[in-house]
Amino acid sequence: MPLDNTMVRDARTRPNSYDPTTRTVSAVIATANPVQRRDARGPFSEILTAGTLDLSAVEGLAVLDSHRTASVRDTLGRVRSIALEGDSVVAVLELTAAEDAAPVLQRIADGTVSGVSIGYRVAGWTETNSPLGRVKTPTGWRITEVTLTSNPADPAARLRHQEESPMP
Repeated sequence: MPLDNTMVRDARTRPNSYDPTTRTVSAVIATANPVQRRDARGPFSEILTAGTLDLSAVEGLAVLDSHRTASVRDTLGRVRSIALEGDSVVAVLELTAAEDAAPVLQRIADGTVSGVSIGYRVAGWTETNSPLGRVKTPTGWRITEVTLTSNPADPAARLRHQEESPMP
């Protein structure tokens, strides 16, 4: 390739949505991405549908460290709000000012912790078959906790970054 046809790409980094003043961060906590699960009948794809989510009791839910509940220290904060954005479920999380959580807050601030998962209860399922196998979607479900994790089942469930101008 001749040197006079050099391509240049300009990528701007986006700051994390974490606000250290309020200790809040915005997160996509669930999407319609299929997650592989297994039940007594074998493997299936689980798709959480935003439209069937019960939003009646979400404020104040616990924000946990990796789904752990063995100690009160595993609670990193609480959910301030949850809203639907298309097929995604988005939350504002308020994190604790407790000194023992400072290392987690630092990891959020520097972007090394970004994975999010949820605990939830399903009221019932709709099952269909697709070319990729069985697919189960909830007829109704509710979130019981939000957790920060290094390995989310839904790869799109992440702490958000503030929006800036798009990459040229």
